[in-house]
Amino acid sequence: MASTTDDRPLVLRGVAPYALLVAFASLLGRGLSPSAVGTVRWGDQILLVDGLVAQVVALASTGLLGGLLVGASTSHRAVALRIPLVVLGGLCLLVGLSAAGVHRVPPFALVLVAVTSGLLAILAAVSGARRLPELALGLVGVAVLVRLGAVQTSLHGPAGAAAALATLGFVLELGTIAVVVAFLLRARARGAVALVLAVLGAGLAAWVLVAQPESTPFVILRHTLERLAPRPHPLGPAALAPILATFSLLLAIALGLARRADRALVGSLTLVVLVRGHADVPLLGIALTVASLSLFLARGPTPRATEATAPRGNSPRLAADPGVG
Repeated sequence: MASTTDDRPLVLRGVAPYALLVAFASLLGRGLSPSAVGTVRWGDQILLVDGLVAQVVALASTGLLGGLLVGASTSHRAVALRIPLVVLGGLCLLVGLSAAGVHRVPPFALVLVAVTSGLLAILAAVSGARRLPELALGLVGVAVLVRLGAVQTSLHGPAGAAAALATLGFVLELGTIAVVVAFLLRARARGAVALVLAVLGAGLAAWVLVAQPESTPFVILRHTLERLAPRPHPLGPAALAPILATFSLLLAIALGLARRADRALVGSLTLVVLVRGHADVPLLGIALTVASLSLFLARGPTPRATEATAPRGNSPRLAADPGVG
């Protein structure tokens, strides 16, 4: 008899809550905290909250990714898939958490986190069921490597080449968002309402970025939105990348709250939307690794299903293969 999702590793149940925690931490740490410090009276309090949230996310990342690595190493997937995924995942965890604890991250660590998480995402995508979640994960894996090329080119090469690579990464991010929107709309009414709210939020962000109102709350909001989209920016209007980053953040939250499908798949896709091509940030590199391993485990056979399909008793197959049993 086929098994249910309850037979899978228990650690998969924590992926969806972790994704929402990463969404909150990204908004606070990458956007609001640096925008508020020195601008408003409560900027120092926000900085303290940001530090506390960062510690919580680091602990959650360590525990969750450690559990996923154990689950992947003992899963019933092919050994040729398990070994590289576990090695890449362990390397990303080691380097990412080490880099997240220092004030100035060494460039080599950023490159290593992005490369390992991007390659892991591609490998997990091609080894899966080749459906919408795998397509989104594969696009993000490629986008991570393209963005890494854009960042390195902006530091050591011509600005035009960096902008061209950033634009290619932006296109890959748009493709990822389109795939995730299609997945969200399978929730029908809930998905449509969530998508409309995300579009309205992105519309508000576009107005703030273009009109640039001068009141203090809107100035902080504008700076927060601008910081959600790291440089180099793609070709075209400067507001495009922050608008996509805002819509992606809102879409990720909507997906995590509205889609009632397999929670491991939903959590994995939520992380994919949050990361997009920006896994060179240590926290987001770890989040993409969590997304890849959770999708890998969610698509794999469960122990009870494997036992149900295994040969039993004195079957001719057992008798013909002396190495079995």
